[in-house]
Amino acid sequence: TGRGAGIAGAGFDRLTAGGFLAGQVVSKDATSVTVKLRDGGSRVAFITTSTQILTSRPGTLADVAVGEELTIQGTANSDGSISAQSIQVRPSMSQGQ
Repeated sequence: TGRGAGIAGAGFDRLTAGGFLAGQVVSKDATSVTVKLRDGGSRVAFITTSTQILTSRPGTLADVAVGEELTIQGTANSDGSISAQSIQVRPSMSQGQ
């Protein structure tokens, strides 16, 4: 079911009981981000004015683009979505180091 999955490297893309997920952005609007999980499923994270968007500097929803990798923390909702408290934009693994 993915709940309570451990964090080991970059493969931690499942929703946990604490409201944590990570994956690729497939869509976004002014109030939500939809993230594709590695298992092929997807989850919605709802964004509010108090949601922190974290990059290497403080960010906003404008810093989140379709195709980017995110880590989202928040409160799990009964429908499987998340009310996001913070979103971290993760660097692409394909970018040069």
